[in-house]
Amino acid sequence: MGTMVAEELRAPQNSIANSPKVMRFFSGGCVPIMSNAVASIVSNVFHGDRARSIPICLYVTTYLVATSIDPVIGASILQSLSWRCIGHIELIFTAAFFPLFIIGLPETRGSAILRVRAKRIISKSEEVYTANKLHHDAKLYQAILQSMQRPLYMLFTEPVVFIVWAAFSLGTVYLFTQSVELVYGQLYGWDAILAGYVQIAIVFGEILGCGLCMSTKGWYYASADHNTEVPGTSIPEARLYTSIIGGFFGVTG
Repeated sequence: MGTMVAEELRAPQNSIANSPKVMRFFSGGCVPIMSNAVASIVSNVFHGDRARSIPICLYVTTYLVATSIDPVIGASILQSLSWRCIGHIELIFTAAFFPLFIIGLPETRGSAILRVRAKRIISKSEEVYTANKLHHDAKLYQAILQSMQRPLYMLFTEPVVFIVWAAFSLGTVYLFTQSVELVYGQLYGWDAILAGYVQIAIVFGEILGCGLCMSTKGWYYASADHNTEVPGTSIPEARLYTSIIGGFFGVTG
């Protein structure tokens, strides 16, 4: 999070034209850290598929809507201010909402919770040893290094994660969202301000996709009756039918 704030602070002040693109590349790489943290916490707070469906759906919709509505907000700012003011405003909002991550994201990792309990027990007893305590005697830099190695290892060893899923999920979203200004600018000669307002159609489409996903969640629950491998358990692939429909029509507006 600190790296992201630092990159946003540096981008509007640089006089080189292409420097904001480079800064945005590094700051954008920090975004999945917070988004994945929120998704993991939601999965830990709500127990069971039925309890998690609506919170996860609302979170993903909020995440996509916030990403798609950026050109709309940027277009309104460009009407009276320069593009550098967009970077400053983004920096202000990022720094202002940063404390909310500390207050609003509770610790839900089982290992961290057990570690706190182990310290509490040890402080009250003379000789108490737990496997959790022995496992977490590593230094802070070792824990950070380990947390960085795991996703990198999966990235370069799992071809599905590295190629197929990244290309489908990110490629589909940004293909439709980021190409709007190019299409309307070249076909109709619209400037960045007018083309930016077209992005509001993407937002409406994403909201409709969220409604479709929430209204058809019963299909996923009903798949438990047809599961022959694990009877009584919903089939994970049953969510793909609505996700394909909602994902395609949602991002196309």
